[in-house]
Formats: sequence, C-alpha cells, structure tokens
Amino acid sequence: AVGQPSGFAAWLSKDVDGLAAFASIFISDKGANRFSDRDLDFQIKAGPVAAGGLTADTIDTALRLRDGLLEIDRLSVGGLAGASISATGRIKDFPASPTGKLDASVVAVDLKPLVDVAAQHYPNNAVLKGLAGRAAAYPELFQDARVDLVTSAAANGDGTTGLAVSAQGRAGGSAFSASLSGKGLADRLLEAPVSVTFNAGNTDATALLALYGLPALPLGMVGEATTDVSAKGTLGGGMATSFNLIGNDFKAGFDGTIAG
Repeated sequence: AVGQPSGFAAWLSKDVDGLAAFASIFISDKGANRFSDRDLDFQIKAGPVAAGGLTADTIDTALRLRDGLLEIDRLSVGGLAGASISATGRIKDFPASPTGKLDASVVAVDLKPLVDVAAQHYPNNAVLKGLAGRAAAYPELFQDARVDLVTSAAANGDGTTGLAVSAQGRAGGSAFSASLSGKGLADRLLEAPVSVTFNAGNTDATALLALYGLPALPLGMVGEATTDVSAKGTLGGGMATSFNLIGNDFKAGFDGTIAG
C-alpha cells in the first residue's frame, strides 16, 4: 500500500546500456525518489556498462534503501579505463539532500588511461588537463597505483554542508596523502571556505619534478625528494598557498595567494 514500507529485492545479471539506467531505478526524470515509500534490497551484476563515453567491463553492487537511508554494502567496478574501483558507504536523506560517508579504493597498473578519459570528459578542468599532460611527458607518473579515499558530508543545521575528503596511496613510486575540507552552500561553491593539503615523497625526485611539470629526465640521478602543499581560502576570492619541494641538492618553495 502507498505510504507503507514493503520489501523489494531484485537480481540482475546482464548488460546494462548506460549508468543512467542504474540511476533511473531510484530517481525519476523529475528527480523524485521512486522508492520513497518502500524498502529496497538490490543486487546488480552487469557488464559491460557504458555511459557518456565511459565503459566498465563489470559492475557488481549490493545495497539497501530504507526511509531515505542508502547503505552500500558492496560496489565494485572493474575495467574502467584499466582501473578497478571498490566502495562501501552509508548515505542519509537520499536522494534529496545526501549526506554520509563513503570509503573507496582505486587500483590500476597505470592510472594514466583513466586520467586521460577524465580530462577528455571535463576539458575545462585545469587540474585534470595538467595531470594528463604531465603523464604524457612522464609515462611512469601514475603506474602501479593504489588510492584509498574516505569522503564524508554532514549537514551543519544552518543550510550549509560540511565536506571532508582524505586520500592516501602510491603511484609512480611516490607515497602520498591529501586532504580537502570545506563548508558551504551547494549553489554558492565559489564562496565556500576550503582547506587543501598534499604531501608526497619519492626515492627518485624526477617523479615529483614531473608532477609539477618541471623538466627532468627519468634517469634517477637526483636522489630522493619530498613535497608539501597547503592552501586555504575560497575558490572565488583566492587561496593562501604554501608550497615546498625539497631534494638532496635543491629546494624550491612558494608562499603567496593564488587568485580565484
């Protein structure tokens, strides 16, 4: 009956034409939750899955939806531009005002193909464009990669949402960690205060030089190096930024404000 929870379970094991088909299971074309008055237990195995020019070899997921609480027990995506992605999470107020926590891991023999695809799909994103260009110049930059991410979002009670993202892992021989935190309104992101940190180290400094787009031959002749970056401010008003790159025989740094 309408307004009363009812159990719903389904199992799919077939090709799905588009990730949009997956989203449309839960949300109508008008943005309404199709299962707002029902309990949902869902398991999906599909492959290949294609959407927006992206293709994954396989997708395997198990989730539950109860009164706007989405629990992702398993989400595994294989063969996405050569990368494998796994995630678990718990999201409240889905899909209207989602908040909660997601844990994810990305593993790839080489992340360059995924970076290239992302840069092609978001051509105005300067970060992705820069990373793609640097990987083209230094092919080892994203090899043997693993990235572990934790993302959380929480409503602050004043209309704003707090977001925190942390990541750590290895790529191209570099061990790294990064964090991002911010608070703001979804429709006023340029005004939201944010804080970003990044730290990395490599026994071969050429990898870190390549990450910043600095010329260096991959000869392993400059020894080890570490780098750290921190930035705080708003995307619209500018970010107070500190940068350091330190090697055995060199040191570079910057302290200033990067304009929005």
